[in-house]
Amino acid sequence: TRARHQASALSQAIEELGGEPWEFPAIEITSPSEPAKLAHAIKNLKRFEWLIFTSVNGVEAFFQELLNLGKDIRELHNIDIVAIGPATKADLEKRCLKVSFVPEEYRAEKIIEGLASRVLPGQSVLLARAEEAREILPESLKALGADVWDVPAYRTILGNANKEKLKSLLREKEVTAVTFTSSSTVRNFLHLLDGEKELLQGVKLYSIGPITSQTARNSGLSVYREAKEYTIKGLTEALVEG
Repeated sequence: TRARHQASALSQAIEELGGEPWEFPAIEITSPSEPAKLAHAIKNLKRFEWLIFTSVNGVEAFFQELLNLGKDIRELHNIDIVAIGPATKADLEKRCLKVSFVPEEYRAEKIIEGLASRVLPGQSVLLARAEEAREILPESLKALGADVWDVPAYRTILGNANKEKLKSLLREKEVTAVTFTSSSTVRNFLHLLDGEKELLQGVKLYSIGPITSQTARNSGLSVYREAKEYTIKGLTEALVEG
């Protein structure tokens, strides 16, 4: 259910385990509704002490805009960079950037716990993230006394999956498991089903982490297994566990 350009890693892992992956991208990554906000933030990078990325998508969108503006990583030399998890950290490091902090548990709540003793009142923090992201991160940073710029770097929209093919496979019991890698994949997957949750009867639902699991449960779904490590590797291991 991931965006098509990101699905290959999980599909490959499933194939290596002897499974047959079906890719039905429930989401697509596109530009934010107000792209000028990201450009404005990048033009003012000198004011920030902290830059926080909560996904690889955010990293890619940020650096594409940095390049579009004729700038490079030298603009970040005085900024502490935070990554939500190992994949985001790896993407930053391949751009020759040092990551100052990665939480032990890969979610926004743990970023706040880790930064509570690091971010000083009055410091400026730039969040480059999804347009539809949860509010807990900027609100908690503001509570620490930070000047927070919460800037949409991208947004997720409904993917172009063949929903009739998806429904057909589910009706014919050709699908034994469905993986969800974000809350938006849950919501949009159900949209592809036109709300026909009964098609998932007997199908094991796997979630990448607690926030995604909660979204699934709030949507009336039962999560069979949640990844212990909130990464594609962790999700693959959850599939192996059965």
